[in-house]
Amino acid sequence: MSILKQVTISAAVGKQVIATTEKTRLHQVILVPSAVSAAVLVLRDGNASGEVIASLNVAANTPFSLPVKQENGMPIGRGLHCKITGTGAVGYLELN
Repeated sequence: MSILKQVTISAAVGKQVIATTEKTRLHQVILVPSAVSAAVLVLRDGNASGEVIASLNVAANTPFSLPVKQENGMPIGRGLHCKITGTGAVGYLELN
């Protein structure tokens, strides 16, 4: 069963959304910018210094969904770090 985890705007460093000890699968990344401001989302494997596994940059008022191409989702075994910038932007991660 999948869950949708909401991620809000984060500080300059971002936030750990999945603990480094937790194992899960990522199925989809959704970025919803505000009506007046562009938004950027960066996902990293592990922690804030981990490898970038997804990066989205969308214009104001244009929500965007990025599905994972792997059949059963991308395995996340070292945690997941997310950074979102853009006034009023919200991100969602579909996990299981």
